[in-house]
Parts: sequence; C-alpha cells; structure tokens
Amino acid sequence: MKTLLLVLLTICGLGTPAIAQKKDKTGSFLLVNGTTGKGEITYNLATFFSRAKLVVKDESGKNKYPIHEVQSFNIDGQSFIRVDNIPFANRAIYDRREHNDPVFLEILELAEIEIYRYGYVYQSGNTVSYLNTPVFRKKGTDKYIVYTSKKTFGFNKNTSSTEELLALFPNSPDIQALLQNKKTELEAIASRIHQYNITGK
Repeated sequence: MKTLLLVLLTICGLGTPAIAQKKDKTGSFLLVNGTTGKGEITYNLATFFSRAKLVVKDESGKNKYPIHEVQSFNIDGQSFIRVDNIPFANRAIYDRREHNDPVFLEILELAEIEIYRYGYVYQSGNTVSYLNTPVFRKKGTDKYIVYTSKKTFGFNKNTSSTEELLALFPNSPDIQALLQNKKTELEAIASRIHQYNITGK
C-alpha cells in the first residue's frame, strides 16, 4: 500500500514539488567519466534561458555539471536514469530546442511494466510551466512510451502511440479502456497498472 501511495502521489505531481524545484536535497551522482559524489543536489530543468544541469553543493563548494556529463543521480531518495535520444521531446520542450541533450526520468516503479515520470518546462506565450507526465516501458525493452492526456502540454499528436501503449496490456481490456479515455485521471491509471504489476492481469 505504501508503494502504491508513493507511485500515485509522485506520478501525479502531488507527492513532491516539481523536480525543477527540488533544491538542497541530499543525494548522490555519477558522471559519464566515472566520477561519483554526494552533497546537496538540485536538478535544474532546461528552460528558455539555460540548458539543464545538475548543481551539487558539498564541502568543496558548489559545482555545476552540464546534463550531458551526468550518467545518473538521486535526490532525497528518488532515483533518476539517463535516456539519450528520447523520442517524445519536441521543440516546445527545451531539452530539444537547440541541443540534443539527454533527459532524465524519475523512477517510480520497476516491475513488469516500468513506470517513470518525465519533468519538463513548457512555455506558451509569456507563461512558463513546470510539468510532469508519466512514461511507461515494458521490462527488458528499450522503448519508452509517454502517456498524454488533455492535461499534457508540449507534445504533438505523433508523440504518443496509443497502439504501442495498448499493446503493453493485450489481455487487460479494462486497462486499455482507461488509456483510451484521455479524460481518465492519472491516479486511476497508476493504481490499475500497479495492480497489474502485482497480479499479472
């Protein structure tokens, strides 16, 4: 029950602030060159003004690592994995506007159907929003599938493949129905997929 509650709160952005606002939380990191470290970590998302970066404060002072130099990290107990060439970031999302930077997905649940959260910055006119959307992957594959709803902004119509998402649950018509209804609350989707991971159906 505790795991389910964490997944529900985190996937819907209710359990923690937007990851761009996670400041001065204890964590650790691994760089691409093998360097490791610990300290107070902030993950700054890409914006109109700057590329994404990892900011680490420790006994030596403050260090800022460009996101392409980072392999993985955790903040306040939450782990983030690097994904290169992720297919669903478009020009409205700053990870891909000018640079082919990797993105980092927050791990919510590792099971038969893995659940992640993608945090990103989206701008429309003068309004800048920090948003989250769930991402799924079948265990043992390298295909990440984003779930888009009426509340998901910044993704074009080709971003999310409904067919690929439905194919993850060939014998669960109720899950397919939830996913096809774009008005379904994320809490309901997270709860049902968590149950699927436990029962296999």
